[in-house]
Amino acid sequence: MLEADRSSPQILEKDRRRVTGHAAIPGILLATLCFDRLLWGHGTGLGLTVFLLVLGTVITLDRGWRGLSPSARLAAVCLVISATMVLVHDSTIAVVAAWTSLLAFSVLARVPELRSTMFVIPRAILEMGSVPLRTWTWIGTKVTNGRAGSRGWYWSRVVLVPILIATIYLALYREANPRFDELTAGFVDGLARLIRDLSSSVLNRRTAFIGLGSLIAAGAILRPARTAFFLHEMDAPDLLQRGNRKARNSWSPGSTMGLERERSSAVLFLTVVNMLLLVVNVLDIDEFWFGYAVPEGSDLRQLVHEGTWVLVASILLSMLILLHLFRGNLNFYSRVGPLKFLAGLWIAQNAVLAISVFLRNYHYIGFHGLAYKRIGVLVFLLLVLFGLVTLFIKIRRRRSAAYLLRTNSWAAFFVLCGLSIVPWDTVIVRYNLGHSNPAEIDVDNYLDLSDKVLPILALHRGTIARQIEKHRMNKVQWIRYSEPDRFDRDLDVRIVRFLDEQPQRSWKEFSWAYQAAFNELLASNPQLVPVPEP
Repeated sequence: MLEADRSSPQILEKDRRRVTGHAAIPGILLATLCFDRLLWGHGTGLGLTVFLLVLGTVITLDRGWRGLSPSARLAAVCLVISATMVLVHDSTIAVVAAWTSLLAFSVLARVPELRSTMFVIPRAILEMGSVPLRTWTWIGTKVTNGRAGSRGWYWSRVVLVPILIATIYLALYREANPRFDELTAGFVDGLARLIRDLSSSVLNRRTAFIGLGSLIAAGAILRPARTAFFLHEMDAPDLLQRGNRKARNSWSPGSTMGLERERSSAVLFLTVVNMLLLVVNVLDIDEFWFGYAVPEGSDLRQLVHEGTWVLVASILLSMLILLHLFRGNLNFYSRVGPLKFLAGLWIAQNAVLAISVFLRNYHYIGFHGLAYKRIGVLVFLLLVLFGLVTLFIKIRRRRSAAYLLRTNSWAAFFVLCGLSIVPWDTVIVRYNLGHSNPAEIDVDNYLDLSDKVLPILALHRGTIARQIEKHRMNKVQWIRYSEPDRFDRDLDVRIVRFLDEQPQRSWKEFSWAYQAAFNELLASNPQLVPVPEP
């Protein structure tokens, strides 16, 4: 059992009654039924929203809102928001955020000692993966309560285990001895056909889908599985603790001499890298911060694609080095002041470097327009800046790595849920259509986006045609649509297909964004009204 759980025996006993009694079974059955009826054979949309909210409600009722920790309540709010955004936008980021929120809420509701959202996905997978074994153990416990049931369970295990082992040896011997394989082929093949015929009506894709739903529901509702994997995160304090100072030899990091050697080496290192980074930052500030103009004939893609990730890697490496330097008793050393100053200076310079990388991407977007990867880089840089701020707090206030991990994982979780609110396809298309540099817009990307942007594209055919014509005047042409007519034909094919498929969608796949696009296209193209099949 988890060490953290031992500190709350009343909660543990309450969870044990839930899993061994009948309180959790109706919730699991309801969630499994919703998973099958709402999601089987259908895409995302209203059905997924309903399932997520139903399972979230079952978890809340099982635990009680007052029994939820503040972290679990935050995850519940994020679940409601992201699940609603699946209904509103039905975007990939909303679906990912909704499932992540469900995993976070299901784990944090049952393991209140778990504080970092970084562990919710592996913990949720662990919970779901342990359901079959825990169910088998629970059935065995229930069956053996009665004398007759106990004898039946005992003899079933006595018979089944030898048969399973003998089957393994049969397969091995058939593979090793051709004559034995020939001798047993008729019996084995006949038995295989019999098993296949008997199971074909039971073991199929639908039952596997239902089984997946039951694993998700049971893994989200049942009490936590027994594991020691997350003990360290649960028990790790936010404040650093002074380590054992019994070992006092001159080479020990815990001794005064050892700390002085480590401090001197770190001071020399941080002095050198601060000087190097100062040169890089001065060059970047001079080039990108004030009055930047794209040089004629320059390749901004190489500047951003290669330079960005090299600089980001250097920032992440810097953070790891500082974490290593301030990992132990050096934080409490009386002469650590200059080292902390150099570390703070390095963090500030890395923040300046991150802003320079941000400006590289900003200028790149100003030249080539928006795209998902470019938005992703900007969001990632914002998280890096937040990480640098928390790293500075960790060093100045002697915080632990657990504090750093928890705060940054929650920041990433909130950002993910916040991203689900924005209709990014629409934002990208509208920004690029109004871009001041039409010759460098990736027109191909318009038709790589979802059907939700089709009304906007249909309304701005003239703008897209001008962007294609402008691009044809470039020395290097890199879009595949060299003629506006070809783009219009492909756009019309997408529109006709969408108008034909949308009415055939089930109500379980309903989303406001797709329905609004359908209504707008019908209003502007009444001649394309689909004829319902008789």
